[in-house]
Amino acid sequence: MRVLRTRSANESAGNGVAVEGAGAGVGLFVAGGPPPGGLNAGLETAGNVVIGNRLTNNGLPGVAFHLHTAYMGQNLNNNLIADNYIASNGADTEDAATPGPTGINVFATTEATTTGTVIVQKRDQGRGGRHRSQHERAD
Repeated sequence: MRVLRTRSANESAGNGVAVEGAGAGVGLFVAGGPPPGGLNAGLETAGNVVIGNRLTNNGLPGVAFHLHTAYMGQNLNNNLIADNYIASNGADTEDAATPGPTGINVFATTEATTTGTVIVQKRDQGRGGRHRSQHERAD
């Protein structure tokens, strides 16, 4: 896995709680709409490492991955979430909705490809575990 970005040793507490549907502890998102440069340009949120963070009491899940469109080349591939403290975060909303409080949510449209993402979570505490959206296709 080629690492492009690392988010480590951060604390996110109470992010977005004043606005309904806002505030993931860590959010990794592929923007909606056609990518700049044409439909085949390929936007991605790939090669991220989220490790050693403290993510508590946020309005959305502790870690939220979202890919809302299915344009060719867009992906959420090859990310790593490991050894974070995740506790008492909110549910995800709208098209990425989870049934309740959530630690980690991976959401992608049924047409999207999401491969190579690894979640190794030893300390998912309190309410909310890992959720895969009903729209996610695991390859």
